[in-house]
Order: sequence, then structure tokens, then C-alpha cells
Amino acid sequence: MQMKDFKARISGEVADFSSDEEFSMGDVYVFSTEKDAAGSEVLWAMFDRWENGVMILESSSRDLSLFDLWHELPDRFRYYRLTTREELKEYVVGVISYECNRCL
Repeated sequence: MQMKDFKARISGEVADFSSDEEFSMGDVYVFSTEKDAAGSEVLWAMFDRWENGVMILESSSRDLSLFDLWHELPDRFRYYRLTTREELKEYVVGVISYECNRCL
């Protein structure tokens, strides 16, 4: 149920991307495996940099509870869009909570 609700919040247009696209360090994006993000696997991720043609993420999450830190964007995620302001707030709260719990 939770994952379905999570995907239902993903709306708006997504676009194909390549390594020469401009992404901003620290911005949070929604990545998906299909152009119709609502019907595909999604990943929320904070962009860090390009390294040898590979996108490096500072953090990412599929459910805003568990986060992976400092890793490459998996190849299966081809489409993206910038998060809304509300989604960005949810992401920041989730990653802060995750970091705090890791330290306990």
C-alpha cells in the first residue's frame, strides 16, 4: 500500500537524459524506469556530479525511509524530473531522519 501511494504522488512529465545534460549539485530529482513514472520503478535522488560519464548521487531512496549514500545512478533509471517543493521537503525530512537513526 505505501509504495502504491508513493508512486501515485509521482506526476508530471519526465524526459530522457544523457551525460551532457545540466544537473545541479544538491538538487533532488525523481528518476524512473519508464516515461510514465506512475507505472514504473522510481528513485528519488540528490545529484552530486558526473564522473567519467556516470551520474554520482549523494543520496537516494525508493521509499523515503531507507537511503543509499554516495553511489552511481543505476542504469535502469532513464527518465527524470525535478522534484516539486513539497517532494523536496519530504525528501529532506526522510534523509535527515535516516542519518539521525544511523548515528544512534
